[in-house]
Amino acid sequence: MTATGATAQPAVGASRMRRVLRVIRRIVIGLIALIVLVLVVGSAYQLVVGNVPDGRYAVPWRLVDIGGRLLHVNCMGQGTPTVILEAGLGSGAVTWQHVQRPISELTRVCSYDRAGYGWSTSGPSPRTSARVTDDLHRLLEKAGVQGPLVLAGHSLGGLFARHYAATYPTEIAGMILVDSTHEDQDKPPAPLRVVLKILTHSGVPRLFVGFGDPALDAMYQSNRTLAAIDGEFAGLEESSNQTRDARFSFGSKPLIVLTSGSNDEDPDWQRLQKELATRSSNGKRIVATGSGHYIQDDRPELVIDAVREVVAQSRAQPGQSAARPNIVPDEAAGLDGIVRALITAFDQVDVVALGDDHGEKLDSDVRIALVRHPDFAKKVRFIVVEFASTAQQATLDRYIQGEDVPIAELERVWMTTTDRFGVWKSPVYPRFLAAVRDVNQKLPADARIRVLAGDPPAGSSPTTRDPTAVSVLKKQVLEKHGKALVIYGAAHFYRKEVNQILLTNGGGITTLLEAEYPGRTLVVMTVGGPGPEFQKFDRALKMAGRPVLVSLQRSPFKDFTAEEFIGQKMLNCRGPNGCVSAFQGSDVTLGQLADACVFWRATK
Repeated sequence: MTATGATAQPAVGASRMRRVLRVIRRIVIGLIALIVLVLVVGSAYQLVVGNVPDGRYAVPWRLVDIGGRLLHVNCMGQGTPTVILEAGLGSGAVTWQHVQRPISELTRVCSYDRAGYGWSTSGPSPRTSARVTDDLHRLLEKAGVQGPLVLAGHSLGGLFARHYAATYPTEIAGMILVDSTHEDQDKPPAPLRVVLKILTHSGVPRLFVGFGDPALDAMYQSNRTLAAIDGEFAGLEESSNQTRDARFSFGSKPLIVLTSGSNDEDPDWQRLQKELATRSSNGKRIVATGSGHYIQDDRPELVIDAVREVVAQSRAQPGQSAARPNIVPDEAAGLDGIVRALITAFDQVDVVALGDDHGEKLDSDVRIALVRHPDFAKKVRFIVVEFASTAQQATLDRYIQGEDVPIAELERVWMTTTDRFGVWKSPVYPRFLAAVRDVNQKLPADARIRVLAGDPPAGSSPTTRDPTAVSVLKKQVLEKHGKALVIYGAAHFYRKEVNQILLTNGGGITTLLEAEYPGRTLVVMTVGGPGPEFQKFDRALKMAGRPVLVSLQRSPFKDFTAEEFIGQKMLNCRGPNGCVSAFQGSDVTLGQLADACVFWRATK
């Protein structure tokens, strides 16, 4: 019996072990089944919710046709070089949201969605460095973005940026690499890439990634965006090879390599980041302590400072300057063409300063057509005018919002300014205010346009005029991140100081704005008249329609002298020789005074 009992104990233990293993097996199978179920349900959910039809969400910036496909681009600010922001894998233009506007105060800056991301249409797969470079080059060409360029690339975007710089080296003035992918770093093995693809398409990222905006959440997690991520992942090896073969070398151009503090703990990552900084004799590496991979989110000030340094160095290079870019097309003919171009300009600037040729009806027609266009009120909520006294703002508000205001009371709005010559008695000014009032009646109360009085009350010193306008703009518009159309005589907007006669209004609106808000203003003046010089201007134009908006940042228009074309309108009558051109003896050009002009007639 003892022998029989001794053999029974192991049998009992084995039986218990089998039962435990069966339980564990069932738990494992159950967990696998649950995971599979979650993945299947999540994938089905992603398939349905991620199918976002075109047009469901309004395009926030600008779609540019690069030859049968559209890329979504966001440019703002003015000046050169232009900074191009290249996002990492799985990210679009929105990844730069914490740094782009501060950079726009330094110079012009553009972010964009690569093919398939966000609002951009899809491109051929795999998405390799060469294809990204080709897309970006065509985008910049079609969007009118000219070099020199400073490229800032995050993660995989750094790899793409180096390929672009190697392909178009003469366009590049500097570079910032933000925790950039290196062409020689280890690539994820194929099984891991399969797992990541399954997780990406299962809807799991929706649990952890969000932008707090329904449109951004939908577009950057759409099936099209996921397909773009797949395409870039599939082309990772080829992209690395293409970038390596391009043999990127930066010479002595400024290069800053930002390395995240978390990744710098990896010796291999650190070694490769140090190697990137050696690609230029003027390169350096900065470790972003306390930052994860997305330095632009965790330490945005480091990215902004790096851009500031590279921009400053690139401007100091021979042949480089802070020239202004073309924000408007070379030419846009007819009222509709002019209006569309000016509305589009608000995608890149916060203030459009539209010069007023006092009392001129065609100027008034342009202004009225602009505010009546349905897209104007979608982008611009404020208009600052010279022909209204700040002391009458309450009356102006009542009228513009639709209240009945007696004409005698309304006239005080423009009759109590600093004007001493009766300029505002012209009917074009009350007609403009009436047009804005009419537009507002068709808009919801919270979407209406506000007209802001910009001129100080009668009796104020002339030297307070421009500072008053700028103060109104700052407090009511720019500090609230708004956009404004500003209507003043063009001399208030001139970018270049001509002589003391033109400085008696307090320093110039554009000059004062540029001191605090650089690159945020587009200056448009009026040119036209019966003299032979205007026939010369007319013959240099390519488009036949008149009036026409003309960029003054291109030849020959940028080099036309102010004395020749506007000297007869801007007179100095204080000297012993009677009234003469305020530009007499000056070689200042139209391109130095303004960014664009409306050319409105050339009478033979």
